[in-house]
Amino acid sequence: MENPVGVDNETPTFSWNMQSSIIGQRQSAYQIKVAKDEQFNQLVWDSGKREDDHSVGIRYEGQQLLSSTVYYWTVTVWDRDDTAVTSQKAAFETGLLGEDGWDQ
Repeated sequence: MENPVGVDNETPTFSWNMQSSIIGQRQSAYQIKVAKDEQFNQLVWDSGKREDDHSVGIRYEGQQLLSSTVYYWTVTVWDRDDTAVTSQKAAFETGLLGEDGWDQ
């Protein structure tokens, strides 16, 4: 889903598609950042650069997500030539997470 609302999973997963006009180009590493603000000043997760070609089903490993909160995320991808490209920011909004979600 793109910019989903009502995410009810405390450990959502992230996926992306790397696009390149270079034949045979591939991802060699990635870094995901998730924040509570659009400027990414309030980071809740920075995966750090991970030497990995996976781009589907990357599990969130940051701070506990809050109910009914909008989070912003980007991914930076490095290609086989070690050139980095950062995505445009995307967003997701959590739904009611856990029993305490009803109290917020």
